[in-house]
Amino acid sequence: MLVPLRWLNDFTKMPPLEDLSEFCDKMTMSGSKVESFEITGQDISKVVTGRIVSIERHPDADKLIVCQLDVGDDEPIQIVTGADNVSVDDVVPVALHKSTLPGGVKIKKGKLRGIVSNGMLCSGIELGLTSLPSGEDPAAGILILDKDVPLGIPIQDVLGFGDGLIEFEITSNRPDCYSMEGLGREAALTLDQPFTPREPKVKGEGGQRTDSVMKIVNSAPDLCYRYAGRLVTDVKIEPSPEWMQSRLRDAGVRPINNIVDITNYCMLELGQPMHAFDLSYLKGGVIEIRRAKNGEQLTTLDESEHELDESMLAIADGCEAIALAGVMGGLNSEVKSTTTAVFFESAVFDSVSVRHTAQKTGLRTESSSRYEKGADRSGAVRSLNRACELVEELNCGKVAPDYLDCLGDDQPARDIVLRPAAINRLLGTEIDGAWMGRLLLNLGCELRDQEQGLYRMPTYRPDLECEADLAEEVARFYGYNKIPSTLLSGKTMTLGGYSRDQLTVRKIKEIALGAGFYETCTYTFGSKSVSDQILLAENSPLRRHVTMRNAGEEYNVMRTTLLPSLFKVAAANQNHSIDEGAFFEIGNVFRPVSDDPEDLPDEIQTLIAVWYDTGWKRQDPTPFFNMKGFAVELLANLGISNVKFEPVNHPSLHPYRAADLILEDKQVGFLGYVHPQVARNFDMTDQLVVLNIELPEVIKAATPLRSQKPLPKYPAVNRDLAVIVDENVTVGTLTDAIKGAAGQYLESCDFFDVYRGAQIEDHKKSVAFNLVFRKADGTLSDGDILPHIESILVTLKDNFGAVLRES
Repeated sequence: MLVPLRWLNDFTKMPPLEDLSEFCDKMTMSGSKVESFEITGQDISKVVTGRIVSIERHPDADKLIVCQLDVGDDEPIQIVTGADNVSVDDVVPVALHKSTLPGGVKIKKGKLRGIVSNGMLCSGIELGLTSLPSGEDPAAGILILDKDVPLGIPIQDVLGFGDGLIEFEITSNRPDCYSMEGLGREAALTLDQPFTPREPKVKGEGGQRTDSVMKIVNSAPDLCYRYAGRLVTDVKIEPSPEWMQSRLRDAGVRPINNIVDITNYCMLELGQPMHAFDLSYLKGGVIEIRRAKNGEQLTTLDESEHELDESMLAIADGCEAIALAGVMGGLNSEVKSTTTAVFFESAVFDSVSVRHTAQKTGLRTESSSRYEKGADRSGAVRSLNRACELVEELNCGKVAPDYLDCLGDDQPARDIVLRPAAINRLLGTEIDGAWMGRLLLNLGCELRDQEQGLYRMPTYRPDLECEADLAEEVARFYGYNKIPSTLLSGKTMTLGGYSRDQLTVRKIKEIALGAGFYETCTYTFGSKSVSDQILLAENSPLRRHVTMRNAGEEYNVMRTTLLPSLFKVAAANQNHSIDEGAFFEIGNVFRPVSDDPEDLPDEIQTLIAVWYDTGWKRQDPTPFFNMKGFAVELLANLGISNVKFEPVNHPSLHPYRAADLILEDKQVGFLGYVHPQVARNFDMTDQLVVLNIELPEVIKAATPLRSQKPLPKYPAVNRDLAVIVDENVTVGTLTDAIKGAAGQYLESCDFFDVYRGAQIEDHKKSVAFNLVFRKADGTLSDGDILPHIESILVTLKDNFGAVLRES
């Protein structure tokens, strides 16, 4: 939040500009974090006011003019400009030779088409202005100043520069600090000096009463806690005075006109959002706060059309909705230049309701952001009166002598007992209890029972809920640096550590790093278009996304797979001439559980690893088996051995070079070469292998326990077995069949060769295995092994049509 120092000065005495840095440090230490600060206009030098004495056409350029300007010196200076909005006797900003402008722009004298120019005439935008008192575009020409402005004075003095501007980072639990008054209170307490709250005084000299033209009906008291309104007649719509525009600009708000600026000014000053309706557009003499009707239409001030539903809170007149409560007003009641009477609204709406409405409509406004954090119920009427006080001060309307005030559901008061001894024990301090009591009074608390030390918390401080919150207030204004350092008591110490799941994930990372992979961290959100890039089918469940409201198209959904993220990492490295790379990431993917956006999605922790090398040959199977070996080694290190790989047709992977990873009959991952079209979509090599494992089942199966066997006493019997099978029979299914038929003596079965050649029929292959047989309590003979070999051959023939390959 941007805060002009002179605005804070309305509430408590601010330090001089030379002490601004020290003040910001104190505010940060007392809990109001300062992000940055500056002195406005500090980056402008040698820019002064000057009057145009004469104007002549440039002899060699049709669009240039030569101006002589009086800048308060003995002789006028000459400046060449292409501006077409200046006239003789205009007073303008003049950037002299060797002057500087915002953004580090340096101005020097030179020649334009042969004519000497000793500087430059400045527009408002070149001086850092985002708006002008006249309402004109600050970039639309040279800034024309009042004719009575003295000549030769620094432009900072004319434009109100030279004030301190502080940017605060406000936490969401402190809605009171989203106002100048709230930060003024914090500053007064930090500096230990008096605080002057805003106490508006309204004369109310208008001839027409509010209750004679309007009544308020609160049909949703559970969502609208208070609604106050007041009539202003004889309204004159015109630009706000420069002092108000200057404060609004410094606070980051664009001035519009006096009535709208007053509502924005009150919101910034007191933290209470307000709205002004053109009375002539309000029908039926009634303002009703109600739930919107399903299908009801409303065009908001930004000229966007919205279809409302009953979950939204609307402000309506006797005929239709005229505003989205707490979010934005309707175009059908907008204050215009022809407006002659307005109805000011100052209300307190339910924060959850406002947030849901803002999300559904995609409207994020200054008003909605404040309501979402909680508005002060007791501040609605005070802010209304402040707005009317400003109307009278600016003489832009007649304020009615009365106002309407409609209450909704009651909000319970919060009373907390102050126990100085308990707070001192908690903080490890010896602070005087009387000092604590005075602090609470200065915070705005009300002493209800002095004997018990019972205080009622102010309604603008919803964060004060218990004694620990009071201890925090005491600590931050007493000074954290004053609290002595003490050792923790052994009774309060707890032993921290990682959970079993966290330790497993850490081990996975260590294994991946040890295997030569680099860890990456990518965004959890992205674009729906990546589903097309990785060739997902139209009915794929991975196309169902959790949508992020108010986000750009490039980052508007939560990811359902990590594939695009790592593909982009690989492509970026390859495009920077990194010919070989191995990367991994462990992150969450988000899968919706229903079509209801209020239901939280499943978050599945996933490991993805990619490995590419532009030097690999296209038919070389080594990269695939290297990645498979990494997967097997990873799982083995986690105590998991019963893993299988089965061929799969995955849309993002090569149709003949991919496999599913099966753990206890559950598919937990996949690996394979990237699909050539996907590689082209991401502008990367197709010589890339990817491994994707969803970790919940893996973590569940992981165990630190390892089984050990004694060294064998008796020798093993080795047999090599080669069988001819159809091309589509996989090694994995053959291995499982051999293990099932080999009997009790089989110790291991390892595949070691596949052959396709002249001696083998077309569409056939020879697959060779090494079988190791061993008996625990004796030596095996050929006669012991032969029945098992025959059993294996019969099983392979019956199940796969396998034939023993003769040597």
